[in-house]
Amino acid sequence: MAKLVSGQYALLNGMYDNDRSKCLFLVLHYYVAYNPKRTIKNLKAIQHFNENSEWIPFAAYHIIEFEKLIDSVDSLEELVDKIWPNN
Repeated sequence: MAKLVSGQYALLNGMYDNDRSKCLFLVLHYYVAYNPKRTIKNLKAIQHFNENSEWIPFAAYHIIEFEKLIDSVDSLEELVDKIWPNN
């Protein structure tokens, strides 16, 4: 799954022409035994193919972890602050 998602991420980065700092590639995994760290590792690896390029920021969560995150915030803005990379 992580490799498929990474391929989609690479394709999206190649096609997207707008301000990449204002969008987020968010991956939510529903498979019970899946560790989203695998996805993050593969997305980082994809970026090494063109290190001089500006890449769309990304985040990956398992749905249970993401639901807990949603329950811990009071607003959409607070959720964005928590999931957005480098915040």
